[in-house]
Amino acid sequence: MISDFLDTWSLFKESYLLGWTFSILLPLIGVIVILRRQVFVAVAISQSAVLGMAFFQFLVVAFQFHEDHHEANLIQEAVVLAFSLLASILCLRLPGRPFEQREIATVLVLILSTAFSYVLLADTPIGLKEVNDRISSSLISSDMSEVWISAAISSILILWIFKYHREIYLICVEPVTAKMMGLSVLVWEILISMSIGVGLGWSIHLAGWLFVFGTMIIPVYISIHLSTSMTQVFTLAPLLGLLLNMVGFVLSHKFDYPYSQFSIAFMGSVLLLLKLLFKKRC
Repeated sequence: MISDFLDTWSLFKESYLLGWTFSILLPLIGVIVILRRQVFVAVAISQSAVLGMAFFQFLVVAFQFHEDHHEANLIQEAVVLAFSLLASILCLRLPGRPFEQREIATVLVLILSTAFSYVLLADTPIGLKEVNDRISSSLISSDMSEVWISAAISSILILWIFKYHREIYLICVEPVTAKMMGLSVLVWEILISMSIGVGLGWSIHLAGWLFVFGTMIIPVYISIHLSTSMTQVFTLAPLLGLLLNMVGFVLSHKFDYPYSQFSIAFMGSVLLLLKLLFKKRC
């Protein structure tokens, strides 16, 4: 089974490497999102990335752009990141900002991003198909350069999260205590929100909404079942994300299913099994 999977390496190595790179990064972002109790915010930021893609497709059709493929990809990536960063700032957990205001902002970002993603491309079947593909997930990379860029972005975010995971944990869980210890809560909140925006925006542009959101959340909850401290969760979540996605990719090839969808279904089944086995611990 593994040898058959390896036979496809020359054809799909970009997709495999891309998926496994995100399998390490996204669970770390998921730990932060869950610590901040902002899973809904992550959904809104993810959907804003889809709106960024739709907006770019709308501009291409409206103004009849004819850039080469590589240049068009670069512009689209910049637009997607800009929309993701804007959404992360709009949903920012500012000190003293009422919870209700943050919730309203999150709901508006989610609803408007979803609605306008389809409104902008209502008369553009090809662009609308691309948006639907990104929502359902595709994990198809155009070239190896995107894999290298993804690896670079992921490495920077991973190193930052691991180096400052104690400060991040304190800001997420006990911002008052963090302020008493001399940490600038506002600066840290902005940095954390921007890291979430960059990580999700870039990932969704290449891997699609379903794969990104599933890989971000499911390994974290599995790690929580298997860990006794949040420090262990920070370490175990990315390892599980990589391991489960590797197994999912091999099995999906064996049974001839789409890689990203099957991998998420596989991870979700593992989480469901753990919840049944460790019901009391949950």
